[in-house]
Amino acid sequence: MKALLLAILTTSALFIGGAHAETGMPWPWPWARECPIDFSGLEGTFRARGSDMVEFIQIDIQQPRSVKEPLTIEIRLFDKKFDVLAMGRAQAFASTRSIYIPLENYINLDMEALKLRIFRKSQRVSCDPKNLIPILMVSKGGAQDKQELGQMVLEPLGDFGNQDAP
Repeated sequence: MKALLLAILTTSALFIGGAHAETGMPWPWPWARECPIDFSGLEGTFRARGSDMVEFIQIDIQQPRSVKEPLTIEIRLFDKKFDVLAMGRAQAFASTRSIYIPLENYINLDMEALKLRIFRKSQRVSCDPKNLIPILMVSKGGAQDKQELGQMVLEPLGDFGNQDAP
């Protein structure tokens, strides 16, 4: 039984790479459930975990004038000196579960696009906004011929995203 569990975890790590500090398991762990994107809790500055070059990520969201229009999400990737590495912009409707964001690189960064997805922190919690972890799937190539390069787990800086904060 232990050998089977070890084989499953090892195989998952080969395909997914990286781990989340809370569980130590490959991200997203086997029971990770994708949740709707909580745009109200997604705006701000995050620390990027899982990238050697990208240290911080800034996300800005422009709300639409009506529910029939898509919102606009802008993302900027920074190094540890806060120099801009890349920027991206995409539109999506509030009900979406993932957003494909093409990037404009300012240095020789091996990233061409990001896919934003939201997962719950553990198997025992709901998709309530305070239980969510945003991740960015990193890819190279266009939407049709993309190659997954890994992912970055986004951790809010300071009290950002804390729904209980005054």
